[in-house]
Amino acid sequence: MLCGDYPMLGLDIVARRVRRLMLFQTMTMPGETVAPAPPDFGLDPRQIMLQPGWPLMAFIEHRLANDPTNWWAANRACV
Repeated sequence: MLCGDYPMLGLDIVARRVRRLMLFQTMTMPGETVAPAPPDFGLDPRQIMLQPGWPLMAFIEHRLANDPTNWWAANRACV
């Protein structure tokens, strides 16, 4: 199993090993807006997830920059 196959697992493993600070580099989707997310909401008001600044990740189905390992691009709120 490669951590590249499971990016959150890879980050979790690294976070357990660092003592104070972890820096990472990632490509993000355009936009700087970060909206506060409610601690909980029901099934009916899901429209909130379409508002600008909601944490999102885009799946890259084929390639990005001719690199087949670029699979996801998060927006600023998601990072």
